[in-house]
Amino acid sequence: MKLIFMQKTIDVNGGMMTWNKLLAALLCIITFTYGNMGYADEDEPVQVTIIHEETSFQPGRPFWAAVRMEISDGWHSFWKDPQDEDFMTNFEWTIPSGFTVGPIVRPIPKEIEAQGATRFAYEGDVLFLVKITPPESYSSAEAIPLGVEASWVVCSDGLCLPGSADVSTKIAMSKEEPVLHPDWGNLFTTARAQLPEDLIAMADETEVPGVKAQESSPVSDFTGGVALAIVFAFVGGLILNLMPCVLPVVSFKILSFVKMAGQSRAQTFKHGVAFSAGVIVSFWVLASALLILQAYGRSVGWGFQLQEPIFVGALATVMLVLGLSMFGVFEMGTSVMSMASQAQSTAHGETLFASFLGGVLATAVATPCTGPFLGSAIGFAVTQPAVWSLLIFTALGLGMAFPYLLLAGFPALLRFMPKPGNWMLVFKEVMGFLMFATVLWLVWVFGAQTNTVSLTLLLAGFFMISVGCWIYGKWATIQYARLARTVALAFALVFGAMGGYIIFSASTVFAELPGDQTTSTSHSGWEPFSRERVKQLRAEGKPVFIDFTAKWCLICQANHLILSMPEVEKAMVEKGVVRMKADWTKSDPVITEELKKFGRNGVPLYIYYGDAEEPTILPQVLTPDTILKNISEA
Repeated sequence: MKLIFMQKTIDVNGGMMTWNKLLAALLCIITFTYGNMGYADEDEPVQVTIIHEETSFQPGRPFWAAVRMEISDGWHSFWKDPQDEDFMTNFEWTIPSGFTVGPIVRPIPKEIEAQGATRFAYEGDVLFLVKITPPESYSSAEAIPLGVEASWVVCSDGLCLPGSADVSTKIAMSKEEPVLHPDWGNLFTTARAQLPEDLIAMADETEVPGVKAQESSPVSDFTGGVALAIVFAFVGGLILNLMPCVLPVVSFKILSFVKMAGQSRAQTFKHGVAFSAGVIVSFWVLASALLILQAYGRSVGWGFQLQEPIFVGALATVMLVLGLSMFGVFEMGTSVMSMASQAQSTAHGETLFASFLGGVLATAVATPCTGPFLGSAIGFAVTQPAVWSLLIFTALGLGMAFPYLLLAGFPALLRFMPKPGNWMLVFKEVMGFLMFATVLWLVWVFGAQTNTVSLTLLLAGFFMISVGCWIYGKWATIQYARLARTVALAFALVFGAMGGYIIFSASTVFAELPGDQTTSTSHSGWEPFSRERVKQLRAEGKPVFIDFTAKWCLICQANHLILSMPEVEKAMVEKGVVRMKADWTKSDPVITEELKKFGRNGVPLYIYYGDAEEPTILPQVLTPDTILKNISEA
């Protein structure tokens, strides 16, 4: 389980910092191992179950259900006080299609003293009530499932434990008059007696559509099955090679084949296979990590690694070093994307391991571009058994690697490429500029995930690493004496290590400092996404447009240009559309769960709630006509 110690602050370079933030890295490891296990053990401070007031239900007749939290002595959970928003207990109901569930009726909290302030909290045996209404036409004799995904934080003196659990129960339909449940009926009577009448009335007056059960969720709307998902994944992998974020990397792989034109066909084929293996293995690793984390109850989606500042900082560092090598600051004779400074081919210019790492890097930078082509297929893949999921991701990797396997297997195709010459040096430098453009994009993402302190440290780390690369390229070459090369290499390693440490610190410890960046949603007509706000607007009959986005998603940024066009904004205002932005740049379990509801495991996703009961899912590549048409029709 993950531990959060009661907040104690220290001053770091004029900023405030919490001890629990310093423990973030350790807590992630502990959470991965024990997190979200359901707290089923009797020694745990919270046990969660679903109960219902009556033994059965009748079609069209509302009935009461509840999430029961049994909190051990000495512990408490939190009410929906804004100052405890991050600690608030939350529930997401899963019920059959056609059923509706009303808003959660929370009991009256107690006032307690915690951390020198008055807080509103729950202790002991607590019931969170909801009223569920079956459809009038329901006739099945089978018991229906009721499920809840619960998340909470419970605290004692000096220690807090976050937790979550997926719990479920079943209740059968009966034509007879329902009777009180012998074990739970009295609990409901007591709970309602302690609530004001207006809260009880709220449950009767305001009902919202219930969440569909897993078997009828939008994820299963991918009607083509596994076979079609494999085809889509393969085609999507092919298209990834044309994406701007991947182009600088894959271009050099093709040029490496040009350089190997004079070598044996077997040698060229080995490099193609090594590069393809790097791509496929990388997709396997990412897919396996995603499936494992989801199996442990973690709310993660495709591209989860780009939500971590440390991964973004590391990837930006790699791209910076590659860009420096493109401009001849130093030569990477055995590195990921090696090209000798001479135009002629060399038999040992690139090792098989370097080709493998090239595939790994290509996959790392391709992940942000998969959304528009693979959203449905990936969303479908993660709902399948592990064997089928990995097969779909294997097809994705094979699709991306296919052009290089083709060139490696049939070197004669290279005759359509220009012969090796000085153009390769110019092309290398052009690709260097693209590498630096990628670095700028990643720095922008890093800044959005952290703060000014971390961003400044990241740039300082870049400076130190650049100096180390310059020293290595200037004095660690064979034209200098062995002693000079050794000293130069030592200094290069020192500067590189210092830069790496600074970037690591910027991505971890200092990244947890309070953010000082302002969002533009409040003054650009967009609101931050909120489930409760959506429900409120839908109850009021107002249209809602939700943009599920992330700063590391390049397609999302292109779509933002479309969404900001004058004719689109004018139509939104005239229709009274409330625009919401669900920013997934950093990990957000709420947004992840919302994506899953619509069969998605990543961004972009665009949802429009109009007059119809069901929302409209817009294409992942937007055009003004698409938006205007959907708004007009809705």
